[in-house]
Amino acid sequence: MVYRLRKFSEFWAGAVKELPALSMALLDAPIYFLPLFRHLLRLKIPVIALSQNIESLAPHQVCHNRALRLLTEDLEIFMRCRLVITVSREECFLLSNLGIRALFVPYYPVQPIQARLLAVREQRRTTAKHGILMVGTTKNLPTRDGMERAAAYWHEHRLDRDVGKLIIGGYQSETYFDPRPFGDSIDFRGTLTNEQMDSLLSRVKALLAYQRSGAGVLTRNREMLMAGIPVL
Repeated sequence: MVYRLRKFSEFWAGAVKELPALSMALLDAPIYFLPLFRHLLRLKIPVIALSQNIESLAPHQVCHNRALRLLTEDLEIFMRCRLVITVSREECFLLSNLGIRALFVPYYPVQPIQARLLAVREQRRTTAKHGILMVGTTKNLPTRDGMERAAAYWHEHRLDRDVGKLIIGGYQSETYFDPRPFGDSIDFRGTLTNEQMDSLLSRVKALLAYQRSGAGVLTRNREMLMAGIPVL
């Protein structure tokens, strides 16, 4: 993915001259688009960075002995930006304390997603509640690690007898998550359509969000609260 984005970045850098005069550029995670980032700076075009998370603070994505070096590179890039917009209050605090101009903008779902969440909230008024839901993109290592550890704990302590089954699903989870070691205490759903997801959300007791490491912020937490679902 990194090499592919760098190649796209080189192509886009060459295409900048074909665009009308730019007064500003917004780059999502500039560390992935260095050729374009450096070209924009050479042209004296201000860059605003959109940081979903500081990549080097996600330990599953970085070789341990290179993490500090990559964090330094991340910070040097941000220092050369006119502004860095974060969705994480903690990352904004960190960048601001290092003299980097940063702005915290909390995540808020767009209108179509908001409408779905509010519909779920209304449905939950009349439904019986069963089980605890864990859902996420299991291709993401911190997400998968959290799911596997929660499932193992659920199975070992037979929490399904006290609070119900742990329901696990998410995009491509059938490819990256193996439910077999956790027995019948886990209800594994795999990839969910929007309709299946909304039906589940209207009937679960709560959402469990567990990650031992990572960066950024779990935007799903805000969505679940909007849907009237308790978040653990």
